[in-house]
Amino acid sequence: MSEPDPQPPKRSLTMQRIALNRARVFALTAIVVGAVMTLLAAPLVFSNGNVVIHVGQLVLAIAVLVLGILRLRNARKELRAFEEENGPGAGDQKPVR
Repeated sequence: MSEPDPQPPKRSLTMQRIALNRARVFALTAIVVGAVMTLLAAPLVFSNGNVVIHVGQLVLAIAVLVLGILRLRNARKELRAFEEENGPGAGDQKPVR
């Protein structure tokens, strides 16, 4: 009996590219949501009412925006490393016509 291979099989280039694109889309979504939240929360800070809650909303909105920016930078860096290792356009799926 042979022992099981300690390394799991490597995912295909297409699946790796899909995962990288998913991370990029998540980051872009977080940036858009964070920007919209910031635009909606900023005027509330200066309006009359419960300022503590409005400041909390603004801080949360800015945090989502910063998270999106950081994740987008990371996704781009991972895509660059993937393409350096496997070549430009590796794992890209072309549409069927």
